[in-house]
Amino acid sequence: MAGKMDLSNPNVQKKIVIVLFLGIFLFVIYYFLIKPQGDEIKRLKGEISSVEKQVAHLKSLKRKLPKMKKELENKKVEAAIIKKSLPSAPEVPELLREITYAARNADIALISFVPGKIKRMKEYSELDVKLKLKGTYHTLGYFLSRLGQLQRIVNTGDVSIKKINSGNKKESYTIDVSMNVVAYLYDGNAKNRKKGRRRR
Repeated sequence: MAGKMDLSNPNVQKKIVIVLFLGIFLFVIYYFLIKPQGDEIKRLKGEISSVEKQVAHLKSLKRKLPKMKKELENKKVEAAIIKKSLPSAPEVPELLREITYAARNADIALISFVPGKIKRMKEYSELDVKLKLKGTYHTLGYFLSRLGQLQRIVNTGDVSIKKINSGNKKESYTIDVSMNVVAYLYDGNAKNRKKGRRRR
């Protein structure tokens, strides 16, 4: 039959051997040379892509850095203001200085300043201070206004006013004042105490 391959023919056998040899040769070249290079190229492309992403991320951070620094500085300033408003320690000398300054500006005499015990509340603590003063109704009002402007958070209460009956016309003070001032403290251990109670 025309076109039928005669496998017994030596020439045909030679051609088959040559084709098989070429096939094996090409397979060896691909498997041991071309394929490893392709895998290496793929690996290098992956590394390049990863490095490019890192570089893009670092560039993005670099652009954001000035803004982040500014935000950090603002947070530090905010934290400093809050710390002055709500300190974690009683800071009695500083409180005395501020109240004395407020009294002096209001032209009212600070007769006594007696700190009490610290009261622990749920989220904060309170420092009770008893004050005795001499002044007038006008200067007392101004003094209370000055207390409201302190950096530290304070509250006033139990205000008792007695009129001074003095025959001395030169006496500028017309009232004796007794009052409480409550200064608030930040209690950083409050949450820990809550957790401790829950575990029990």
